[in-house]
Amino acid sequence: MILDVDDDPMNRYLWAEIRAGLLPVNHVLSVEQALENATDEQYRLIIIDRMMLGATVFPEASEIEVGMLLYKKIRQARPDVPIAILTSYYEGERGREMEMADARFRMLAKSDNSDDIIFALDALVKSVYGDPEDEDEETEDTKHTGAGDDESEIAVMTD
Repeated sequence: MILDVDDDPMNRYLWAEIRAGLLPVNHVLSVEQALENATDEQYRLIIIDRMMLGATVFPEASEIEVGMLLYKKIRQARPDVPIAILTSYYEGERGREMEMADARFRMLAKSDNSDDIIFALDALVKSVYGDPEDEDEETEDTKHTGAGDDESEIAVMTD
């Protein structure tokens, strides 16, 4: 399962395009909700928007700092889980340094083109979960029957 932390509810529609909506995604709109959920071991990937409004957890932080502070707090609790920060701001050397310091971290640039964001997120998801289209053989356990239970299908393929 993926935890998506973004205070803009419109961005959740991007996830409908990712892996054709096959992976369960929990969308939370606040830092507080993210911290409540992030320690749950069911999350194998956490995506955080860099700029978030109204975080009472970090009262002195500017909106632009909230996502980075949230990343650091979650990383302390979950050193094992891949975390990505989506940002509209150029991170340059800082982003590369963070990626070098934490192999389970990615900085993803947002663009005005939603297709670019979808492509970047989809590539990230595939790097964590793999790509079922690349499977050489379908076993009876992973074969999609069209019965409508996509979550159990993915759970079997990603275990």
